[in-house]
Amino acid sequence: MLNCASPFPFALTLCAAGLCLTAPALARPIPGQRVQVSAPCLNSLHVVTDAALSDAIDLRGADPAALQSSTAPDGTITLTQKGCPAGGNLELHTPAAMPLAIDSPQATRIVIDNRSGPMSIRSGSGAIDIGRSGPIDLASDSSGAITIGTLAGSARLRSTVSAPIVIHQANAPALAVYLAGTASLSVPAGTLKALDINNAGQGNASFGGTTGVAALHVQGKGNISVRKATGTLATERDGAGRIDVNLPPPSTEQQN
Repeated sequence: MLNCASPFPFALTLCAAGLCLTAPALARPIPGQRVQVSAPCLNSLHVVTDAALSDAIDLRGADPAALQSSTAPDGTITLTQKGCPAGGNLELHTPAAMPLAIDSPQATRIVIDNRSGPMSIRSGSGAIDIGRSGPIDLASDSSGAITIGTLAGSARLRSTVSAPIVIHQANAPALAVYLAGTASLSVPAGTLKALDINNAGQGNASFGGTTGVAALHVQGKGNISVRKATGTLATERDGAGRIDVNLPPPSTEQQN
């Protein structure tokens, strides 16, 4: 069974005292191997995949107030804000494969273009929209809707208050999801090797594709439905919610 206990494997504690080079003015581009955005009070964040960049990031437009950059010896670029200035929009350009960590829970909107590198995200009350995603670790303890166009890498997703999670297509090795509160999960289609859903809340979780291994656990009133599981199936019910697996295909009959 997959483990959802560690939501931030890529969001490491960075820049121990004396180990970072802090730039008072943000030079462009900024060379590095990975990037972490720790700007909790941004208004909006747009992460743009830029094929022209290699081992570097670039910032476009006006910098948000009090934004600072530091680079650790291992090549980790950290973007932070001093204090919590109101507003501010950040457009961040990176290579598609660069590891990305985001901790901006107050942002009203986060948009992330198609990516292949690993991502670690803490989201908040603002909506987050991701195009094509590689490996991703995402946690929400708020209400902002989470949308992923195509999931192509293994994912661990955790929504503990009310944020709905929608993945339009999941073609990935593994997907592990933990839900609580009124949070919900909807994955209409896809193919997985392993699916792990732990639903401790009142919202429903549905996967409309095919998975090999399925580990499904209900602890609350919310239901879990899985269209098809072809391999090992493990279910556990500690709550009132239902677990439905290997459902019949949708009717294709046309009404006269």
